[in-house]
Amino acid sequence: CAEACGLVLLLEGLSIPFDSVAACSQTLLVLVRASIRLSSTPLTSLVSRLEDFVNLRRTQCAEDRQAELQNMHMPLAFDVSGSASSSSTVTTSSQRVAILVAATPSVVEVYQPFLNLWRCYAWRHGFEFLLETDDTEVRPPHRRAANWLRWFAAKRHLPFFDSLLVVDPDEFVVPECWNISIPSVLGALLPEEDTAPAVGMRDFGRPQTLNNGVALIKNTPRGRFFLDLLLDKAAWMQTIEKDQGAFDESVLEILGFEARARGEVPYDSSCSRYLFPNYLGHHEIARYAMCWWDASEKH
Repeated sequence: CAEACGLVLLLEGLSIPFDSVAACSQTLLVLVRASIRLSSTPLTSLVSRLEDFVNLRRTQCAEDRQAELQNMHMPLAFDVSGSASSSSTVTTSSQRVAILVAATPSVVEVYQPFLNLWRCYAWRHGFEFLLETDDTEVRPPHRRAANWLRWFAAKRHLPFFDSLLVVDPDEFVVPECWNISIPSVLGALLPEEDTAPAVGMRDFGRPQTLNNGVALIKNTPRGRFFLDLLLDKAAWMQTIEKDQGAFDESVLEILGFEARARGEVPYDSSCSRYLFPNYLGHHEIARYAMCWWDASEKH
């Protein structure tokens, strides 16, 4: 019956030990399932406590992430030994840049017109074009959302380039921008120095969240560090908009490391609790967005 199943899930979720955010998020989902099961039963006194249980576990997941970050250190902005070879003549500058689009084999046909546009756009501006269809990292037994495919692909390909423009297959270049080099605008061709950005993304304003549909990742220590922070979260369960919430949170973490380097109070991962669903299984996107804005402006 629903009561028995809900109680078993509740007891299991409360008793399973965890020592990482990934494991914490797994126990959180058990509690959410228990809440959903019990919400349709007469156990009203217990149901009223389920929101507290889930919120407490979300807070514990955030505290675990804060502890993980305290053991990490952001690398220097640039290290010559870590950059890709600049001997390529693919681009007009010394920087080797590629446009990376990743899509699972099942959707390649759907997005083929967009893929063709990006290939032509890359050739137009002298960049290499990479189409990644190896979906090993998002197939069972991993069961990750397909959105993560491009970030695992970026991890594999970044060592061979100075910069990657990572693009969602449903994005396309409008005619007005055909002659504008997006990687150049985002800083891919800037000299390798401390002031060059490691990650580039679109600008936006309140109350919107970030959008990682098109993002530049540079093959610098901090660019690789950001990518590692992002991929850490691929094991977190049910984050907002799959990789999107994880991307947003990784930006806050970088801001926190920068604040720590300045001798200021770093980001405490307080927003990360809202990456996970509430006791009814719903994502509180607006709540996370406002928390993100407050934290980003603080740090």
